[in-house]
Amino acid sequence: MSTPSPEGELSWYLRNALRSEDSAELLKQIADAATVMLGTTTPGGTAEELDRALAACPPRRSGSEPLERNARFAAVEFALSDVELDILLLALRLRRGRQLGRFCNAVHVAARNRNVADAQSRAFSDAN
Repeated sequence: MSTPSPEGELSWYLRNALRSEDSAELLKQIADAATVMLGTTTPGGTAEELDRALAACPPRRSGSEPLERNARFAAVEFALSDVELDILLLALRLRRGRQLGRFCNAVHVAARNRNVADAQSRAFSDAN
């Protein structure tokens, strides 16, 4: 079984968030994460358009990933050693994996803000 790429993993989480009962409240966070991941300015304005764009994301890691191809090209162009190429790939993979963490943080903030707003609403209605 192959390991999902960071994009494939993030795409899975984003698509599940689109199908959740909170999808309307998370649409901006999902769209922001999809924009960064897909490298497009507007992957779609609706949940359906976002879902289609995310479904096209490659789910599995392969040796021909653009990241690895680009790193190998940079290694040739800039005469990088094998160690320097490995460092470049590590840095690129770490950056790519951070997108999932950023999305999780955005969802956490949105949920916390909604819970605070709900608590304030209940407190206000209880006071009246």
